[in-house]
Amino acid sequence: MTLDTQTIIAVAVVLGCAGYLVVKMLRKRPPGGGTCGGCHKG
Repeated sequence: MTLDTQTIIAVAVVLGCAGYLVVKMLRKRPPGGGTCGGCHKG
């Protein structure tokens, strides 16, 4: 299975967005939010 440039770019963009969302979620934990960090902190 060969990967063309468009596929590689699409995968890179998806991984980049996913990583950005994860980092953003881990850094900003809403107090009393649905995340475990918010529950344990509150």
